Amino acid sequence: MSYNSLTRFARPLRVELRASRRLALAAAALHSLACGACLLATLPLPLRLLLAGLTAVHYGVFLRRHASARAGRAIRSVAWDRTRGWQVRCRRGAWQPASLRLPVFVSASLVVMRFRPATGSACSALVVADRLPADDFRRLRVRLLQAARAGATE
Repeated sequence: MSYNSLTRFARPLRVELRASRRLALAAAALHSLACGACLLATLPLPLRLLLAGLTAVHYGVFLRRHASARAGRAIRSVAWDRTRGWQVRCRRGAWQPASLRLPVFVSASLVVMRFRPATGSACSALVVADRLPADDFRRLRVRLLQAARAGATE
């Protein structure tokens, strides 16, 4: 491995998460199926309507937290560098040091990561490929796989 490739790997990573149309559509399909299942269940009608309503409310929360990152605790940005480790920035707030919680899920089109910021409770981010430029998404996946392989919560 060349010196150039080693130094490029250690380059700091900083990604700003955009809203995801693909994640919103997938969530809409799944929540619609869940509402349909609630309405078709063999339960009293008021309970079926309550369950369908709660599913709709959950869809709204999911959109704000994961698909558009508009909720207060939603992760808007993720950064990593060799000296400071992982940092996250929520919608309302500045950059905070955070520890990456394992396990992480990394695939070709989806990344699921959880962090515990130094000044708050755990938060997570679903990152679909359309939330980032292609190179940033690839670099994030590689960095997460390296962190998971090391077994460290940097």
